[in-house]
Formats: sequence, C-alpha cells, structure tokens
Amino acid sequence: MKQIVCEMCGSTEFAKDEGYFICQSCGMKYSVEEAKKMMVEVQGEPHKVMKNPHKEEIERLLKNADATISTGNFKAAYDLYTQVLTLDPNNIMAQVQRMGCQMAQGDVTNTHIDELDNTMIYALKNNLAELGESKEFFETSFEAIKRGNEFIAGVYKTSVNFYEANYSKSKNSGIAMGAASLLLGGGIAGAASVLGSAGKMTQLDSMIQTQSANCYNATLHICNFMLNDVKNYGNSSIEMWQYLSNMADNMVQFTNYISKNQKSIAISGANDIKNKVIEATEKAEMQIKKLVDTAREEYWANHAEDKEKLENEKRELEEKRERLLSNIEVVENNTKYNEIIESISRLKEQQKKLGLFAGKEKRVLQNEITTLQSDIESISNTVNRANEETNAEIASINDRIFEIDSEFEKDRR
Repeated sequence: MKQIVCEMCGSTEFAKDEGYFICQSCGMKYSVEEAKKMMVEVQGEPHKVMKNPHKEEIERLLKNADATISTGNFKAAYDLYTQVLTLDPNNIMAQVQRMGCQMAQGDVTNTHIDELDNTMIYALKNNLAELGESKEFFETSFEAIKRGNEFIAGVYKTSVNFYEANYSKSKNSGIAMGAASLLLGGGIAGAASVLGSAGKMTQLDSMIQTQSANCYNATLHICNFMLNDVKNYGNSSIEMWQYLSNMADNMVQFTNYISKNQKSIAISGANDIKNKVIEATEKAEMQIKKLVDTAREEYWANHAEDKEKLENEKRELEEKRERLLSNIEVVENNTKYNEIIESISRLKEQQKKLGLFAGKEKRVLQNEITTLQSDIESISNTVNRANEETNAEIASINDRIFEIDSEFEKDRR
C-alpha cells in the first residue's frame, strides 16, 4: 500500500488543508505535487515516527545553545535553537528555550507562542502514539507541559509589565505635550500630540490583547489535549492533574486584558476547563490508587520472604527504640537537681523576709543562689551529654523504620 511519508520526521499521518498536505507529527506542509513525489510503498503497519537522522547534530546544537544561555548571550542562543528546529521542528525544549531567549531580549511582541503551542501538541501526539498511555508518556509529557507553561505565564507577565509601563508613559506624555502646545497657542500641534499618543495607546492595547489571547489559547489547547486525548489516567500522577488545574487558573488571569467582547466567553471557557480537570483528577485518583494497591499486593505476594524479613526487622527496631526511650534520663527527675531547686526556693523566700536595710545578708543569700544555679546548669549539661548517644541511636532507628515503611508503600506499577 502506498502512503505519503514525511521527509522530515517519517510520519505517515497527514491532514489536507486548503490544498496542502500537513504532517500531523511535525507540521511540515507539502503541496499536492510534492506529496505525490513522497508516495512510497509501505509494507505492514505504517510506522508513526522515524528516528531523526540528525540526532547527533541536534544534541551538539542543544548543548552549545544551553551553554550560550549561561553566558547571557541570548541572541546567539536563539539562533542555535532555531538551527535545532530546522533539523527537528518537533523538538519541544528547543522551542521553549528559544521563546525564553526572546523574552530575555525584551521582545514581548513576537514571542511565537503559536509556534510553541503547535510544536507542543504535535510532540504530545507523537509521544502518545509511540508510548501509549504509559507512565513514561505521562512523565515526559508532564515535564514538557510544565516547562512550556512556565514560559507562557512568563510571556504574559512580561507583556503586562511592558504594557502598563508604556501605556502610562504614553498617556502622560501625550497629555503633557498637548497641554503645553495648547498653552503656547499651537492648537493643531496640541491636538496632534494628543492624537499621536492615543494612536500609540491603541497599538499597546492591541498588543496586550493579542498576547493575552495567545497565552490563553496555547494553555487551552494543552489542557484540552490532555483532557480529550487521554482516556486512561492510571499511569499518570495526581501532581500532573493538579498542575493542569493551576494552568486553568492561569487561563482566568490571561483574560484580564482580552478584549471586552471576548472576555466573558474566555472566562467561561477557563472555568469549564477547570471543572473538567477537577473531574479528571477525581478519576485519576481512583484509577491510580487501584493500580498502585493492586501492583503493591502482587509485588509482595511474589516477595513474601522479603516482606517477612522487613516486618521482623521493623518489629525488632520498634522494641529496641522503646528500651532506649525508657533509658533516657529526664533532668527534672534527677534527685540532686530537685534538691537544689528546693534550696533555691527557700533562699529566695528568706531574701523576701529580710528588711530594707539588710543589704549584706541579701548579698550573701544571692551568692548562694547563684552558686546553686550554676550547679543546676552543670547537672543539665551532664544529663544531656549522657542522652546524646541514646538520642542519636533513636534517630537512626527512626530513619530505618521510615525506609522500611517507604519500601512497603512504594509504587510498584
């Protein structure tokens, strides 16, 4: 059977859009004539993704780009990440890092969030097709989603700061210039200054609305993919669904500067996603617990001897801990300590009974009290030193018991 095979990533999955064939894995677009040339005979099941032939070069470029970022040369790093994306358009980290380089250079008007969004979705689809809804799929996808969303939120924050600073500056500058020109008799010039400022503010409004919508839509697509394409939640983690819930919260924030006619729809969409994530989290909790419990039971059933050894060790450690605890001396139970406390109390009572002019007798009593207080401190130090070794041994036992409990509770999926 003949099929179109993508020259870039080797995928055989294509969608037709406005006369072009678009690879569903990497996003490459081919004309009808180009697609005809790419038709090849495919034996058996068509493969989803081929290994990138430029793997070594990609790894070298990524390593250099990461090192370049550490030097603060964001422009050079951006160019290196762009080279990676030329060789591997589906490389999530290169796309995310490139966007970060743009932000670091202060470019908040052209952050390519749409590119990040498309690349992220293509990569997630590839992961799902290749790995299925496995633990590995959720782990790799979650890290990519988390990193991408951090940059999306960063773009929004940077854009808001840029907008608020420049909007205020433009507004105040235009009003001041217009007022000055009018006072000097330049009515037309004054009006032009105000209108010029208004035009700049309109541009700023358009910029922040576009950026807010881009941030909103990118987050919406990522959340929708995980909600709609993932059916079996058991191999995921509660942390991932909690993070998606945080992303839904971000979506609500992104609506702050979206145009008024779209804002109510956007807020409704964000809340809808939030509710769906809550439902998915509840399903995930149930499925994860069931799978974890089943896997744990099966594991210990097959390792009964190891389980018995650990249980015996834990029981012996707990008994030893009880013996050690009973041997710990409490300073307040020390006989000598209590005798001194009583002596100090009597001396203080004697001080109170002395008259106003019995200064000499009071000083003698105070010297005795001071000496006894020093004895108390000495007894306390002696008891504490004696207990140090015992406490250290108890702490070591507690650590080992915690390790054993963790071994029993470990996720065995």
